[in-house]
Amino acid sequence: MMTIYSAALLVLVASASAYTSPASVELGTAGDYAILTKTGVTTTGVTHVTGNMATSPIGETSMTGFTLMRDIDNEFSTSGLVTGKITSATHKEPTPTNLIAAISDMETAYTAAAGA
Repeated sequence: MMTIYSAALLVLVASASAYTSPASVELGTAGDYAILTKTGVTTTGVTHVTGNMATSPIGETSMTGFTLMRDIDNEFSTSGLVTGKITSATHKEPTPTNLIAAISDMETAYTAAAGA
């Protein structure tokens, strides 16, 4: 019995060591967002996003169905459907500048992941 288990363990170890995981992709500041888009986001209301959500270079009107409420400083918005901050190009600086960097990082990560 012990020999059978040893052989099975050897096969398991050999199989595990032959597997190579894909290379990771650096997200940069894009990694600060659960959803980051250049074209907008729509929900029918049966949604919950955990993390920050952003769109740029367009404004927050491209995020429909979230019932957005701006914070007092106009740097981000909130929604009952999102646990995190919602930002767009139409919020007060430094938000638009930060989003330009995040979108650039997202595009760089996409290109890297595609292997181009």
